[in-house]
Amino acid sequence: MRKIKIDKSNHLRAILTDTLPYEIPFFFTNEPLFSAASNHQLSQGLPTFVKAMLWQSKPTKPFEYKIQKGGGNHRRISLPHPAAQLKFSELYRDFDSFIENVCARSNYSLRCPTRVGSHFFQKQYAADQPNGDNVDQDPASFSSQRQWASSYFYYKRYSHIYKFFSSDEFIRLEQKYSLMLKLDIARCFESIYTHSITWAIRGKDFGKDHKEAFFFESEFDSMMQSSNWGETNGILIGPEVSRIFAEAIMQSIDVRVQRQLDPISDRVAVRRYVDDFFVFGTSRDDLAFVKSVIEDVASQYNLHLNEKKTDTVTRPFTSNLAVARQRVARTLRNALRTAREGLLSEVHSAGFSRGVADHTIAEIRMIAREGNVDYAVLASPALAIIARGLLQIRRRVGDQVSAGTSVTLERVYLASLRISTFLFLMDIRSATTHKLAKIFLECSLLNEMLGKERVAFEGAVLDTVRLALDQARLQGIKGPEIINILVAADAVCEVSKGVTDDFLRSAFGVEGRWRQQTPRMNYFELISTLYFARKKQTFREAREAVCATIEERVLLRGSKLKFYTEETLLFFDFISCPYIKESKRAIFFEKVAKLHGSSATTATHLQQFLRVSSSVFFVAWSGHGHFQAMLERRELQPAYDT
Repeated sequence: MRKIKIDKSNHLRAILTDTLPYEIPFFFTNEPLFSAASNHQLSQGLPTFVKAMLWQSKPTKPFEYKIQKGGGNHRRISLPHPAAQLKFSELYRDFDSFIENVCARSNYSLRCPTRVGSHFFQKQYAADQPNGDNVDQDPASFSSQRQWASSYFYYKRYSHIYKFFSSDEFIRLEQKYSLMLKLDIARCFESIYTHSITWAIRGKDFGKDHKEAFFFESEFDSMMQSSNWGETNGILIGPEVSRIFAEAIMQSIDVRVQRQLDPISDRVAVRRYVDDFFVFGTSRDDLAFVKSVIEDVASQYNLHLNEKKTDTVTRPFTSNLAVARQRVARTLRNALRTAREGLLSEVHSAGFSRGVADHTIAEIRMIAREGNVDYAVLASPALAIIARGLLQIRRRVGDQVSAGTSVTLERVYLASLRISTFLFLMDIRSATTHKLAKIFLECSLLNEMLGKERVAFEGAVLDTVRLALDQARLQGIKGPEIINILVAADAVCEVSKGVTDDFLRSAFGVEGRWRQQTPRMNYFELISTLYFARKKQTFREAREAVCATIEERVLLRGSKLKFYTEETLLFFDFISCPYIKESKRAIFFEKVAKLHGSSATTATHLQQFLRVSSSVFFVAWSGHGHFQAMLERRELQPAYDT
């Protein structure tokens, strides 16, 4: 793991770290926009109508889509307009110190920004690169990640809630208190009233008396509204900038709650992670009082507790879920350690064979039954262990591959794929898709290291994809979760057909002619089809149908195109797509330009098209050849204060 410095002075890196949701396709990227903005290409040399798309302050409609969340439920995620993202980066530039201050007031918060990050930790796949200065450089600028981390600010104290539950702090709280009350703010982000950030920081009277004044809260309020189609009720769900907005409000709630709890401060302790409160005490009366205080203060900001999630637990605070996860982790680590040791011994055993895989799956099923927990809550940490275990095996074995090792190692990664498939099908979400993609990559690298034919490996990958598509269809999953499993399979399948037309039909629910189905497809689905189709003849019908739909949808917006995130992204990605004839893209560009009042000549429009299409786009079109680099971007550690 390497510590790498980043450019603190470039506020634009916020569009790489804080303005996009995590749940996006692997190939979606803001890096070209970041590069163009950093080099002043967005303000110089672009036609007026393109500048208007990227630099505007009027309300824009975000691109909304659904993702799978735990328990078979869905959550609506918002991807803000590029113009809104650029405005957020300016807010960070002007008020980063103020953000640090307003998020440093609470003693309860377990996760909050403390100061602008100056470095990040690069791990895992970065160490595999043979030349750190000249690897994986494609039009999407994968090499630019040296300049940015996975968050704009340093954060304290815990990046994920599970780290708190496994911390020394939590153990000390358990030793001191016999009861823990869990509280959750119901639909927190959907319920936040944007004006309440001013109430939270300066008071409601100030907010009402200074509606036209320019200050941090008013600017943040205005930008959150503008990025969400002018809505004051609810904020975007997904981007980190929304969490910071919510944190500023929640910290004010914390401060007021702590003030009212001062008389019993020696009998209770309160911690909060985003919108979840954890109250520790020894008396149920005390816990009830704390709950009433939190409920009352939160209601003054139009926020309310979710009674269905309110729960009081007694010591020990370890749940059946935590115990089950520990047992599954131990089972997998033992199996992987046995496989690793067997590979390095002089006598190679059957190792991690299919029989061992089936036994391991049976163990996981038994653990879930005994703990009365769903497989779904075990899948994500289990897949992470398998991915790390395969990485360790690959690095340990290295060049020490003999004939015996080769046979055993192939069994290891095929058996690992079998276990991973079982786990993934129980919990198809963005987080588990990312982990399965890492497992695909590790197995591919092991296969390459062995010099093996890829038929067996790729067959196992495609079997996993087929099963995942069937399961996704049953659960109504069509978002980034399923797109990314196709991206991973497309990248590692070199000799087989990989992603086929049938796979895409299954993923996006296309029956019959593509042209009849594409009008209901969203941005991610349309662009994914172009990404997988490339110039392959077998995708000709799909490619032509998608192109026709994109052209219709963009042209229908006319001069109001700039207000709609989905069609704006479609415009930029269509004209930059290398799998569509350049002449077709140039003609389309000219049509859009004329709709915006341009009277330039065709020759001028062609020059503008070439300039815009090479500088502003949101898809790493050659990502299938740079899959390791795409995963490396997801592997960047958040910039923590260490």
